[in-house]
Amino acid sequence: MKEEYTDGFFNVSKKYGFLPTQIVKDIPSNYKLLVDLCNELPILKKNNQFGILHYPNLICEKVKELPNLLFYIEALESPNRIFILQTLFRYYSFLTSSYCLEPTYNSYIKDKTYAKARTTIPENIAEPYCKVAELLGCYPWLEYHYSYGLGNYTILNHKSNNDYMLEDIEVESLFCGDIDEINFIKVHVLINLYTPQLISNIHNVFEGIQMNRSDLIIEALQEMNTCVHNMNEKRMLMWTNSNTNRYGAYRIFLMGSKGNETIFEDGLLYENVDKERKKYRGETGAQDDIIPTLDIFT
Repeated sequence: MKEEYTDGFFNVSKKYGFLPTQIVKDIPSNYKLLVDLCNELPILKKNNQFGILHYPNLICEKVKELPNLLFYIEALESPNRIFILQTLFRYYSFLTSSYCLEPTYNSYIKDKTYAKARTTIPENIAEPYCKVAELLGCYPWLEYHYSYGLGNYTILNHKSNNDYMLEDIEVESLFCGDIDEINFIKVHVLINLYTPQLISNIHNVFEGIQMNRSDLIIEALQEMNTCVHNMNEKRMLMWTNSNTNRYGAYRIFLMGSKGNETIFEDGLLYENVDKERKKYRGETGAQDDIIPTLDIFT
């Protein structure tokens, strides 16, 4: 069993668990127009003002104004390159989902129907987004690890015991921007903030086996049990801090095109990237690695 598995952004190890090694908030000024646009997207922005998605079809005008940043991405050289790419991937993921699924969101809010999405992604988004996804080894669509969940938070108050609460973290990118969406993301992060303990004790079990030390094995299993119970306590914060009645609204923006022909018809066309339409799965917390890891371990 290796001590770590890393792609440069994530490092599955005793130190980091399933968490990124860091999240970069400040990226080069070349990308400022993209950052500013994405910060203006949420229906309710962090300053409690209405954002672009509050106004039907406004996003189409704003997307047309955004320059194609492909050149800057291809020329990117920085010691923090992998972290800048992840931040760009998150922004382009939120922008693309917002652009495609805004009509669906509006129809859902109006009468609980699901209008068809925009399925042609303009080349000024498609080209840089697909390049960033290629460099990261991802598909160019919103997903859990690099964009919506584990690549989308900042710790405000660091704690050595990993026992974080909602107020200890901040979510970076949002669609709706209401407290229900914010806490939905936060709870997923809170659970994963225990994963350094989880991965550490999996390693400790196998080290105890190699040393033929049953006492070390039992201690590690007890620590794992405590860790999983702590995770489950954080999971239960969801029901009191994120209204299930609001989930259907922001869930619209997490949809995928694969198996969702009613909304996406024959898939997504990334202009000037692919001639054929693509179908990708949507984001879901079920992409989290914790349960599969425990299944494999046991």
